[in-house]
Amino acid sequence: MVEISVIIPVFNSEEFLNKCLDSLLNQSFTDIEIICVDDGSTDNSLKILKSYANKDDRVRVFTQENNGAGAARNLGLKYVNGKYILFVDSDDWFEEDGFKSLYDKAEQLNVDLLLFDSIEHKINNQVAERRFFNKNEDDFSNLVFDYHYKNNKLVMGSFFVPWSKLYKTKFLVDNNIKFSEIPIFNDMYFNVAVTTLASKIAYYPKILYHYNKLNESSIQAKIKSNGKALVIIDVYKSIESFLRKNNFYEELEFNYLSSKIAEYRNVLNRVHEDYTEILFNKIKEDFMNLNLSNKDILKKLYLKRYSFYIRVLNSNSFEELNEFNKINPLNSIESDITHDNVLYASYVDDDYVKSFEKTKDYINKLKLFDEDYYINNYNYNGVLDPLIDYLCDGVYKGYNPCKRFNTEFYSEEYNITSNPLVYFVNNGYYEGKIRINPSTKVIKSVDRLKLDDEVSNFKEVGINHNIEGNEQIIVSLTSFPERMDDIKYCLYSLLTQSFKPNKVILWLANEEFPNKEEDIPQSVLNLKENGLTIKWCENYRSYKKLIPTLKEYPNSCIVTADDDLYYPKDWLQNLYEDHINYPKNIISTRCRNIQLDDENNFKKYNQWKVATEGNNISYLNFPTNGAGTLFPPHSLNEKVTDDKLFRKLCPNTDDIWFWTMAVLNKTKIKKCKKLIPFCTYINPYKELYSENTLWRKNSKGRNDTELSNVLKEFPNIKEIVIKDNHRKG
Repeated sequence: MVEISVIIPVFNSEEFLNKCLDSLLNQSFTDIEIICVDDGSTDNSLKILKSYANKDDRVRVFTQENNGAGAARNLGLKYVNGKYILFVDSDDWFEEDGFKSLYDKAEQLNVDLLLFDSIEHKINNQVAERRFFNKNEDDFSNLVFDYHYKNNKLVMGSFFVPWSKLYKTKFLVDNNIKFSEIPIFNDMYFNVAVTTLASKIAYYPKILYHYNKLNESSIQAKIKSNGKALVIIDVYKSIESFLRKNNFYEELEFNYLSSKIAEYRNVLNRVHEDYTEILFNKIKEDFMNLNLSNKDILKKLYLKRYSFYIRVLNSNSFEELNEFNKINPLNSIESDITHDNVLYASYVDDDYVKSFEKTKDYINKLKLFDEDYYINNYNYNGVLDPLIDYLCDGVYKGYNPCKRFNTEFYSEEYNITSNPLVYFVNNGYYEGKIRINPSTKVIKSVDRLKLDDEVSNFKEVGINHNIEGNEQIIVSLTSFPERMDDIKYCLYSLLTQSFKPNKVILWLANEEFPNKEEDIPQSVLNLKENGLTIKWCENYRSYKKLIPTLKEYPNSCIVTADDDLYYPKDWLQNLYEDHINYPKNIISTRCRNIQLDDENNFKKYNQWKVATEGNNISYLNFPTNGAGTLFPPHSLNEKVTDDKLFRKLCPNTDDIWFWTMAVLNKTKIKKCKKLIPFCTYINPYKELYSENTLWRKNSKGRNDTELSNVLKEFPNIKEIVIKDNHRKG
């Protein structure tokens, strides 16, 4: 008895087999067996397998005639002795500690099925991550679920491959789950059975498996080049039979039909031309039997799948289907605007033309179409403008408009049923749906379309005119012309706080708004009725959020805000309540923990992690003031308003300057009882992709440079911090 059995179907993999086996035998977790099934290889694969078996008794070799990977895996299952099972393809490889990580997690959570991530290796050193879920959406450390998780996404909405999962052997045996023994598509039935029948599933969000797409002779990489591809029809019949027999079909009908339509489309596009007409006729017959015309399922389908289904039904041959995709580009363009017009629009009116031109302008403004990229990547040499070609045709082929925007990913990520790029520029951009490729950072954001009505109908006064004692609570922020279209959302959040400030002041630079209020959008000016104060000052750039307020209101509590953030309703109340209990300390809702090395030197800024717990008081708490920092009266050194000095030392990093002034003044910083480690952005797309954002410029090392400047100018800063740190230690 061993803990993990690894089953490898092998067919003509001599070039990659050594790397595969070495990655398994060199695992830090050694209580394993490796069951290799040679599927009638005609190269040296079997010889290589036997040499490994002679050297390591954990390797066992079995042979069969060339019956396909499904039959090979089933043969391997007969000889399993492990508590858990992994399937590995003979040209792929594992991370060194992969087995241990999976075993520990499976034992901890006692699951039937453990999912993990992989990475594809393609030609020209290109790679692509294959992740089951967004690891930042949930805490997966102790999460156990079944197929219902994420709206049944696992069932035919994820990867059909068997090798990105760890299986409990008892689960497979008890449910008699085996692979189909057909030449290709033999793992599809297996994966549907596994994902639906497993009652305890977990996810380990780490890349442990390397999927090699370079081996053209491998089982996974075989092109569907002959009549074997026709079995795809029977594969889905067997899946439907399983779903009905086990009472899953009614619940999972959409998953099943969506997957079937997508796979039919993929196979028809790849099958050898000798078989396209035969397969087309089989697909059309199947679609006609579905009788979906009166079902809502059609409206839920991704646009490519919907279009394929409709076009097959409206074509009499495969050749006609191809022609159908090319005719009347304007009809295709209309499908970019509304889902219902995929095929049925017969004319283009003036309103449509205006809407389409506006959409093109948005695409160009956001730099989401790269003509050179499109032409070079897809060998485009047509007569249409490349952007028009993408909108009418390229999008349905899965083409991307630029390197930044991944058409397929965006459609899948947000379940978009129209042209994904058009949806993004007209809707998603404003709704905060800005993950336009797998590597896009996940950022909390607001839905500006939903907020528009609230802001325009806002009638309340958002400030408190009654001042208790002499201490006012002033919220202070600044902005510049490029952000004026979106700042109303920030101001609205500041004027709808559960604890109302005495003032909300927006400082603007005279030179940036030469016509004063004539240069300000009416939507911002309207908020003056709700308590907003707009003031004018010298252009201190980002320092405008605090410096002019310090000068004009030296005896007030000043709370800083950033114009690109949306604040929760209890934001100011949490700051103020902490201020009441700690009146001499600066209170910050978002801090980084300053790190010192063994020689008490400051580590690089990017090594200062964002704090996730509050309440401690220290000079080592570094406020990122845009998220909200409360400065009590006279909490900063008198040099704080010396603009010549801060322009010289910290022209770009006001946070470093204000922290320096706090330490010089012997004012410690307290983390707010309710921290905001992850800010909510109003227009996150700009934050991610604009080269002009301050944080992007500062991320290139300016924080460290300007911190060094202030430490040289004020050497006692380091002494104060070290002394306080030693006292705590």
